[in-house]
Amino acid sequence: MQHMLWYINFLFFYIIVSIIPPNCVEIVPLGADLTIKCSTREADFTHFPRKENVREFIYEETLYIMISDITHGNEGSYKCPFKHLIVKITEQSMAKEILKFRLVGETFMLFFKCAERRQVKWTSLSGRTGSITIISSIVYMNENFKNRVKSADRIHFMTLSISPVAFEDAGKYIPDFGFHINLVTIQVKAFPTTEVYPGCRVQLSCSVSHVLANMHVELIWIKLSGYSSVHVKTQKLKLGTVENSLWIEDLKEEEITKWTCLVFNENNLVALAPITLKYITSSKSDITTSINVYTAMTTGYIDEKATNGIIIVNVLVVCLIFIILTLVIVLALERMETSDAKNTEVQINEPLPEEIQYASVRFIKEQRGAKYTAVETIEHLPEETEYASVGLTNEQRGK
Repeated sequence: MQHMLWYINFLFFYIIVSIIPPNCVEIVPLGADLTIKCSTREADFTHFPRKENVREFIYEETLYIMISDITHGNEGSYKCPFKHLIVKITEQSMAKEILKFRLVGETFMLFFKCAERRQVKWTSLSGRTGSITIISSIVYMNENFKNRVKSADRIHFMTLSISPVAFEDAGKYIPDFGFHINLVTIQVKAFPTTEVYPGCRVQLSCSVSHVLANMHVELIWIKLSGYSSVHVKTQKLKLGTVENSLWIEDLKEEEITKWTCLVFNENNLVALAPITLKYITSSKSDITTSINVYTAMTTGYIDEKATNGIIIVNVLVVCLIFIILTLVIVLALERMETSDAKNTEVQINEPLPEEIQYASVRFIKEQRGAKYTAVETIEHLPEETEYASVGLTNEQRGK
């Protein structure tokens, strides 16, 4: 009996909590972005005002309600299972800076009070500066925003919109009338092209313009399948890392148009970045030709790990070639020095040609006997023979 009473009390408490969830008030600055998370296990209890700037997305049994450029029209009650959120708008922000994420091609809006003259100063990531000035509803801008800026008057405020957003629009926007905004831009690309053939490989890349030190951004590639999503790859971004690349090989027709990059910040879904691939069917010969073209185009454009591996291998090969050439040059120089030393030694050891000296002797006999009176030395000339001549008088011959 006691167990039955306990079960009835628990069931009553569960029903009361489900029907009347606890209230929670969320105060949001005018023009900011807001993400509300609800469990999808009991979708019947999820109720919220649906507006043009509200999007819904389900991922891993969680319903994400994303409100961009929030206005007074988004105020109200947002009911989720075991949660009742009341959203209220304030025109004063306690935060020094509001962070916004925008996909390339979307609209970025600034909000401010009505006035005769307003100005926004823009500083890009590279340090470039620009400005947008509104005087009597006339917009003055520099070349960076040419033909992409519009202003509009509303009941309680004015808006300034930039559309379509370019990847280079990222940076700080400091108005003289409202909140400072740090805009992070997002883009998705397919390499070499969004037109793909069966059997080809395509690289999908999802990147953000920058990451701040206090941000916790994750880029997640998913493949949509009906009403559910399949996780493929997650990349947690750090300072200096702004991209999550994904290679798709052996594409199948049912996989072509269902790839999406989810951008999370602080575990809240802040942006959806879908990409559409066009599947091309043609004859076998055309497919073979296209695959060859794709192969030629993708040669040298490979993922980061393969690129790093190739760079390391190339450096090692260059170092090895340099060492081999150095050894060859050193050995060649040593051989040349050894050969020169041997030639010099041979020349030193060779005997010099002998010099032959000849003398001319003249005999003159005096009364007491013959006497050599003179000896003349004749210098040797190469390969010439000198002879000595001796002259005798008749007296000398007789004796």
